[in-house]
Amino acid sequence: MPIQRAEQILARAQNSAKRAGTTIETDLLQSRAAGPALVDEARERGVDLIIVGVPFRKRLENFYVGATASYLLKNAVCRVWLCRQAAPDDKNVRADKK
Repeated sequence: MPIQRAEQILARAQNSAKRAGTTIETDLLQSRAAGPALVDEARERGVDLIIVGVPFRKRLENFYVGATASYLLKNAVCRVWLCRQAAPDDKNVRADKK
């Protein structure tokens, strides 16, 4: 993702938090391995919560969250909140499908 786009997303998150009456701390990290970099940064800063956006993807009828989110869930020393992208408007995608 281009840096300018990432900065816009972080600014939107800060504005949303401000409108909700709270503050958040954001930072743009650049790393070849996002999971370990995020865990290290969270540990150094004493972070309470990591919020991670994940795309809507299904593999073999199971939701797939990807390597970074999986790493965070296993290794973060704080809470991790995954925010999954909304399901596509597709008749083939159903929450109750087995």
